[in-house]
Parts: sequence; structure tokens; C-alpha cells
Amino acid sequence: MNHSWISVQLGAYMLQFAPGDLLLALLLCIPMFFGAAFGPWVGLLVGAIGGLAGDYLGALVFGLSFDWRWGAAMGLLGFLFSIARFRTRWRYGLLATTRIVFFTGVFALTVALGAWALSFYWNVSGVSAIDIFIVFAPGVAVALLTLSILLFIYNTIISND
Repeated sequence: MNHSWISVQLGAYMLQFAPGDLLLALLLCIPMFFGAAFGPWVGLLVGAIGGLAGDYLGALVFGLSFDWRWGAAMGLLGFLFSIARFRTRWRYGLLATTRIVFFTGVFALTVALGAWALSFYWNVSGVSAIDIFIVFAPGVAVALLTLSILLFIYNTIISND
């Protein structure tokens, strides 16, 4: 799953894009889409219940340990991304949507993934922001692009009714 497709050198750091980043993008897209399309509480519930159910099933099937923090971060992500819904007034044109999704998504993802990372260390000194950026940047870029297209398609479908 982690065979690198593309590698980019940024100073001392190496950004790599792998198939696992596509799965991460899908995981990040789902709560953000439901938060933007249906509101903050739906985004919170879809993200939290989906994340907790996925972790629980993964723990059962693969014998891993159950961790609630990822489900909490996905719920927070769905809740925070619903800000885009109020900014656009439920109209998602392609250019405006891409711009709003980018800025709102970066904010929501920074808070949610930052809270997830900080929950492991419980202090700021244990987390390097550049390391978190290097790990999540390829998946986040694909997630934001995919989400822009999904919201545009969703707007086209519901505006024709």
C-alpha cells in the first residue's frame, strides 16, 4: 500500500505520494462532505461514528488495539468543515467552491489532525508540525480536490430539482 508513486524533495524533507494517500483522502473527504452538505451535527456524527466503527472493526478483524482518537478527530473535522456551508449558503460553484474548500479545509484539517496528533503527546513540544505536514500533505491535497468536485456535483444535482 505504501509503494511511492511520486516523490518530491522539499529541502531536507521528502514528500511521497502513495496509494495509501488515496485511502486517506477518501477517509478525510467523507466527514467533510457530509458536514458541508448537511450541516455540522451530521458531519460530526458521520465522522465520529464512521471513525469509531472503522477502528473497532479494524481492531476486531486484524487484532489491532482500538483507539478512539481518530474517530474523535474525524467528528471534529466534519463539524468544523460545516463552516463552508454557511459561507456559501449551500451554493457550490466550481471556482468559488474550490477556493472555499481549500481555506476552510486547511483550517478544519489543521485543527482536527493537530488535535489528533497532540492527543498522543499531550504537550506541544512532542509534535513537530513539519513532520505532520509531510505525512498528511499528499492525502490532504487529493482530499480537498476531490471534495471540491464532489460538492460541485452535489450542487448540480440538488439545484436541478
